[in-house]
Amino acid sequence: MKQKQIIISLGLAGLVAVAATGFRLLAAPTQGPYINDQVQTNVNNASQEALNNVNGILCILSKTNYSLFTNQDPYLAQVDQNSCGMSNDPGEPSLMQITVDSSRLDANSPQITKIWVRGGGGDKQMLIEGKLTTKSSPTTQNRYGIFTFDYVGYQVNDSGQPTGDPMMKGYISTSLGSSGQAELNYFEKEQGSTIPRQFTFVNVGNESGYGKLSLTFDGAPVTGNMAFNSTYLANDFDGAGGNPAICYDRANFTNNVYQYGLYNENGTRLNHNSGFPIIYNGQQGWLGYYGLSLQSSQTPSNGDSIIKKDNDTGVEENGTLIVGNGRMQIQTSANKTLAQLSGAEMNFFNTSNPSNAAVVYWDSGTQQFMQTGTRTCNENGCQTTQMTATPLTNLSSYTNGGNTINVAINGLGQGSSTQLIANPAPTNASTLVVWTSKIDKPTATDAIPLYCYNQCPVSNGSGGFNYMNPAWDHSGGANPYLVYTFNPNINITGGYMLYDPQNRPVEYTSQTPTVYVGMLTSTPVDPTTIFNGGVSTTYQWSSGQDQWQRFITFKSASGVISDFQEPLSLAYTNAAGQQKFVEYQSFGSLQGITGICFSLITGLETQCGANTSWQPSYSIPTGSALSEVANPSKIYYVKQLGIGQTPAVLSSSSAQYAACQSELSGLLTNSNSMTLPVESQWTNPNLGTAPTTDGKIKVINGVNQL
Repeated sequence: MKQKQIIISLGLAGLVAVAATGFRLLAAPTQGPYINDQVQTNVNNASQEALNNVNGILCILSKTNYSLFTNQDPYLAQVDQNSCGMSNDPGEPSLMQITVDSSRLDANSPQITKIWVRGGGGDKQMLIEGKLTTKSSPTTQNRYGIFTFDYVGYQVNDSGQPTGDPMMKGYISTSLGSSGQAELNYFEKEQGSTIPRQFTFVNVGNESGYGKLSLTFDGAPVTGNMAFNSTYLANDFDGAGGNPAICYDRANFTNNVYQYGLYNENGTRLNHNSGFPIIYNGQQGWLGYYGLSLQSSQTPSNGDSIIKKDNDTGVEENGTLIVGNGRMQIQTSANKTLAQLSGAEMNFFNTSNPSNAAVVYWDSGTQQFMQTGTRTCNENGCQTTQMTATPLTNLSSYTNGGNTINVAINGLGQGSSTQLIANPAPTNASTLVVWTSKIDKPTATDAIPLYCYNQCPVSNGSGGFNYMNPAWDHSGGANPYLVYTFNPNINITGGYMLYDPQNRPVEYTSQTPTVYVGMLTSTPVDPTTIFNGGVSTTYQWSSGQDQWQRFITFKSASGVISDFQEPLSLAYTNAAGQQKFVEYQSFGSLQGITGICFSLITGLETQCGANTSWQPSYSIPTGSALSEVANPSKIYYVKQLGIGQTPAVLSSSSAQYAACQSELSGLLTNSNSMTLPVESQWTNPNLGTAPTTDGKIKVINGVNQL
């Protein structure tokens, strides 16, 4: 006899934002992935981060319709992760094929549902096993029911068998507290990560609850308490407990776009590979064309273990870092008028205080620079303070001791810089020599000679360097240069290294922590042409312990070295006619959009770092055309794919804040005494080999197939 079916209620949906997101078409494609790729919208808040994961997992389970197949033969179900907000790629469908086996002995026994999920492709297959034990159905008092779901993920070998330690593991469980209120616990940990996701939550009524969480948000660890009702959300991340440190209005959101897709004119995706996500020393980061990007300062070493995460599937791959002792960059110049740079964000550096810069743009209509903020940097990063656009009239305060201003242009390529003549006053016709840099990637080619003219380091044989100026001091004899040798082959001993005229490596030592060669050419030239703009291409070598001074890439266990494409520089013109420059690294990764950070503790603008959330300063509308900077006739189209809805922060002097404090302080006090779930409470499902099915998919995204 078929037993009573037990269904888990997706009771956490109270905090999930539902938005009707659309897009407008200009000259945009009308077919292909551009039309079919889906848009994901989530609340951009640390509290929501944990809720999103729980909701997504329970959503996938629910869409297998396991309760309708109790005590029947094992079957296949297919679920689109996008429909549950769980895909690493919010574009095209990301289908999971799930083997399901659901059973129940009798009406007094729990329902046991076992699932096996395969993912990935090629040599990066992954197997996820999960065991759901459901003891009671949802009730008016307990909207979740009583259940435990333990899961684990392994990489599998060519035979499909799990290998090594778990790549991820976790659990979700519910229970009734002593007061009869429903309690939910969530724990998940990825291989190599030192910071698991931990969340405990109590539902106290419709659209109301409180909890404690610990996770990584915007790349930084966050721990704190939260409470909400139908009107307000309160976060307390300062550790004080009780009164809300920050209150949000749940009915008032600002949409910020965090992920874009870029498409060809025929609607297909523009595929580009400039990097991928990684886990290094337990920390999430990014490894790509520009090197290793991590939230905290770490010094990577050659041969260090690292985990690569596939951009499309999220499947992990173990490997090692290749870290060179230096990095060669090729600098290229191009002439641009201020009219061509109209609207582009620039930084004017204050020579009396180099850590401060004015954030400006050129207004071609009024032919003047407009200041929109200030940027202050220190060893912990940079903070941008926004201001109402105001004409910048005191150009002379930014000159570098003469009549020129050092300028950096955002989004136009790495190291995009120029010098601006301050007097006479700039006009639309003012021409700037803009230099951009790209990395000279390792190759298997032979060593090449390079010619140095000024500030040329020559090893003294004892760990130090003597700097020569052959263009002026005749240290090159009859030649105004010294000849160096660059070996670009990183696969050989002593490869990817610059050697001085004595064939000694130009690399950092304990005695000389940084070595820099700023002006090299591939052929001998008249030195005066370098400094007056007569040379359009030069080389720059740096060696030091900082990541930006070293070439870094990934090497797989099979010995394959990752080769990253140079990011694609693109120009975008907004509705006001202002031009912005961005870089496309890979699908979903459009970089160069400026932004500011807000404190998770106070809600106020602050320096980016721990306990902060970054928000972009502007968004590019779906349907906008972007052109290649190097080839303006080449056009691509953008589509917003990942939208974060940021709830409005309530002023501490407002009546709404007082109401939030009055209504939620008691719940926050309760959450302060809660205990986070831990790894020891996880049970390995240990399901063994998946059962055989008839090969037919019985359920697709929650719909039974007849």
